[in-house]
Amino acid sequence: MAEAEQSSDAKGSSGWLILFVIVVPLLYVLSIGPVAAVVSRTNDTRIINSLEKVYAPVIWLHDHTILKKPLEAYVELWGVK
Repeated sequence: MAEAEQSSDAKGSSGWLILFVIVVPLLYVLSIGPVAAVVSRTNDTRIINSLEKVYAPVIWLHDHTILKKPLEAYVELWGVK
């Protein structure tokens, strides 16, 4: 019985690992679309500057990797040109 509990604990912790290693970063990158839509409708420079800092890694991905066109296409889906 103890081995079964350890096995289920290992499966549970691997699920959390997958969540934090794959799902959370993916959601962070994908959140750029709705955030860009909100930013495009505001003139508040404090909000814009804060979000530029939060999304600096995604901006870097856009500027320095092959993800430029896919990110631009995704953001356009949210109504931002």
